Order: sequence, then structure tokens, then C-alpha cells
Amino acid sequence: VRVVFSVSSIIPQGDPVYIIDGVMTKNTEFFLSLKPADLLVVKVEKDVNKLTRLGTIGKNGIVYVQTRKQNIAAKLAKETTVIPV
Repeated sequence: VRVVFSVSSIIPQGDPVYIIDGVMTKNTEFFLSLKPADLLVVKVEKDVNKLTRLGTIGKNGIVYVQTRKQNIAAKLAKETTVIPV
């Protein structure tokens, strides 16, 4: 998964950070395993000015996800490495 930034001269080299129901992770496999029917909102932050304020966390973009089921975030926290902030 790659985020295309608003400035075309910058090309991200790695996977974005995913914030799924408030839990931050870089686990692309978990993100791709989410069922579309369980998703309420998916927002991609690609504005370089906003991302630079976050330092290295935002260097490859951020994908915000809100799901219909609250237990998905708990499952994410148990099954994968989360990023401490």
C-alpha cells in the first residue's frame, strides 16, 4: 500500500501508518484483511505540510480507519505490534 502525496516530487518508500479505531500500527496485512462491510470511514492523509508536523511517523502517509465494530481495535492490539506514541 502506498500513499501518493499532494506534492508529486515526493515518493514514499514504505508502507503508511494505519490508525484503526485509534490504534496506530504499520501492519499492512491487518489493514488489508478488514472487510469492506465493517468500515465506516477511510481517510488518507497525503498533505505533505500536515505530515511533516508528525515527523517520521507521517513520512509515508497516514491512513485513518473507523470501523463499525469496536472489537476490531482490540483485536489489532492483541494480534499485531502497535506503535507506541
